[in-house]
Amino acid sequence: MNSFFPFLDIIILGLLALFLGFRLKNLLGDRSGYGEDLNNLETYNKKKPDNNNVINLNNKKINGEGLETLKKGDPNFSEEEFLNGARQAFKIIIEAFVDSDIEKLKPLIDYELLKSFTKSISEREARQEKQFVDIISINKLDIINISLNDNVASISIKIESEQIKYTIDKNDNILDGNKEVSEIIKDKWVLERDISSNNPNWKLVETDVVND
Repeated sequence: MNSFFPFLDIIILGLLALFLGFRLKNLLGDRSGYGEDLNNLETYNKKKPDNNNVINLNNKKINGEGLETLKKGDPNFSEEEFLNGARQAFKIIIEAFVDSDIEKLKPLIDYELLKSFTKSISEREARQEKQFVDIISINKLDIINISLNDNVASISIKIESEQIKYTIDKNDNILDGNKEVSEIIKDKWVLERDISSNNPNWKLVETDVVND
């Protein structure tokens, strides 16, 4: 008689556990349905196209020469505004180079040209030399060539300016130029911009002296 009651207790507890299991399933739902949703999401992510590989067929590469070609690629281009900007950039870049101001040069010139400017500045400072430039006037500023290569516009300009420029050593002796007499200097600068970019700024990529 005593051995029967423990067995009866086990049966009652088992039935109670089974009842609670069904109740919990009705209240919380079957986990297998949620698992199927996760599998579907994983499958979708695998099938979803990679936007980095999507090619926009409307983006055409523009190549050619001349102002009309540039305006086809960039209808907002204004020759007058470009020349005014180039005039200001000419002064800023020369002054920044003379003052060894690399930070001011960075947004205005190409990376390769910046390395060349930085090297020249470092060598000048190592020799303890100082350069002085006073731009008295810009007499002429003309566009001499326009070309486009894969949406990169390149404009060559000729700048004729009157300057007083000279270089002194650590003892203030003049090494080059004249601090009293001005001279006419003719430069050729090349500026570039990717016309497919939202960035409207042009960067200086090349400088040269015109001898004519």
